[in-house]
Amino acid sequence: MRTKGYADALGEIRYLPSDCAVMISRGHAADKLILRETLRKDPLPAYIGMIGSRAKNAAVFDYLAKEGISPELLQRVHARIGLDLGGETPGEIAISILAEIIAHRHGKILKL
Repeated sequence: MRTKGYADALGEIRYLPSDCAVMISRGHAADKLILRETLRKDPLPAYIGMIGSRAKNAAVFDYLAKEGISPELLQRVHARIGLDLGGETPGEIAISILAEIIAHRHGKILKL
């Protein structure tokens, strides 16, 4: 079995305007690549979110801005993702992310 790298896999993804994309990777380099390629898609997903600390997310956004990604596109990204429900376990964090996506779909959250 051959696995694909991020770049190969991302090239095959096609979004519908109602889709959601959430970046949860192992580090800055992957986040930069995944977010850049997601923001280049047409159509864009309705919701784009990226997990991470404020410092990491700021570094990724700064890097992409220097690469020419427009501020308007970067403003579409929800980062830090997940509603503050007080949970700390991976399962609780996953639920908080899904809760944010549900709220976004129903017009309750436009941008955090």
